[in-house]
Amino acid sequence: MEIIIKCPVCNASNNLNENEKICRRCKNDLSLLFLVKLFSYKYRIIFAQLLLSDNIEEAKENLQKATDLCKEI
Repeated sequence: MEIIIKCPVCNASNNLNENEKICRRCKNDLSLLFLVKLFSYKYRIIFAQLLLSDNIEEAKENLQKATDLCKEI
């Protein structure tokens, strides 16, 4: 999975994947940001699955987790 992350050090836009988690410009390690964004996507997928199965309360919890993670980036 490829995730676009803006480097907090040099502000460069990066297309990161499981093999490449280094900023293309300043070579800063972006692996922790990659994991946070990856978990945010995971919670969004779980949210959608729970919503389709009419499990509204658990869906809301997973949406909140995804939202909380996105606030940190």
